[in-house]
Amino acid sequence: MKRRWIAGLLALALAAALAGCGGSGAQYKDVPVEDLAAAVIAAVGKSDSLAASDREFRMRTEISEEDLGEHAVYITVVGNSTDQFGIFKAGRLKADALKTAAETYIEKMASDNLNNSYFPEESAKFNTAQVKTAGNYVMFCVMSDADMDAAFQAFERALEPEQAS
Repeated sequence: MKRRWIAGLLALALAAALAGCGGSGAQYKDVPVEDLAAAVIAAVGKSDSLAASDREFRMRTEISEEDLGEHAVYITVVGNSTDQFGIFKAGRLKADALKTAAETYIEKMASDNLNNSYFPEESAKFNTAQVKTAGNYVMFCVMSDADMDAAFQAFERALEPEQAS
């Protein structure tokens, strides 16, 4: 009887170990947020019109600088564009809380009368904006579909683990 218990426990331990190593969860590199932001800016080709500014994001989400942790928010500072993106790394706030904050920010920006006074194609970007999570990182993007695709591809590519040769 004792052997069956030991064999059963060993089988459970082996199953748990295999499940933990199964590779079902994606693994991402640990990359500084500013490096991710630089990759996104290069991919969308907007280095002349985007500048770092998290003031609006923090104001609309009521999240302190300390709670926000490592992050980069870039907004358009040239022209009448609503283009912007933000990248956050989980710290004090976990990724799901950061994702909710980004979604709240986009909703508030979409309903803001000032933002609705932009050209129609600009204010419509808030309705198609997206938030994506990659491990401990969260990114929101308010851009045209093509720029948003390029931005998210650059973000995800920069986080991919290096392949062993």
